[in-house]
Amino acid sequence: TKEELLNNIVILDFFTEDSCRHAEETALPELYRTGFINEVPYQLLKKNGDIIDVLLSATVEQDESGNMIGSFAVLTDVTELKRAEKEMKSIKRDGIPTMESCPECGERLLLRSGRFGMFMGCPAYPDCEYTCNVESGKPKAAEPIPTDKKCPQ
Repeated sequence: TKEELLNNIVILDFFTEDSCRHAEETALPELYRTGFINEVPYQLLKKNGDIIDVLLSATVEQDESGNMIGSFAVLTDVTELKRAEKEMKSIKRDGIPTMESCPECGERLLLRSGRFGMFMGCPAYPDCEYTCNVESGKPKAAEPIPTDKKCPQ
């Protein structure tokens, strides 16, 4: 029966409480109804208490009469992918520090993404409103400053 199968799913012992609830209320009924689930996000608990993010895909195995006799599941660890996505959102929101200094206040400029593309802006905004465009992922070249020094040959 479905209840017996549910009681024998050992992997649920490793699910976080929220993931276990989602499995019991949503994913497992879908698996029983359709015979498969694909890339359902869950969180698992490691022995040391760390949480890992996984995607679960599963299909049911049936006998000749169409009765469910087992299942086959694959877990894909997406912990690093989730971390990278979170970091990218943070970078987009907060910007990437550059080596360039703001010509107006001296703060290190941040590389940011805006609705018109990449730009560098002062982190002291709104006190300092300096920005400059970035072309093709590279800052615009600064205008040369004339000096009395000769370039080495």
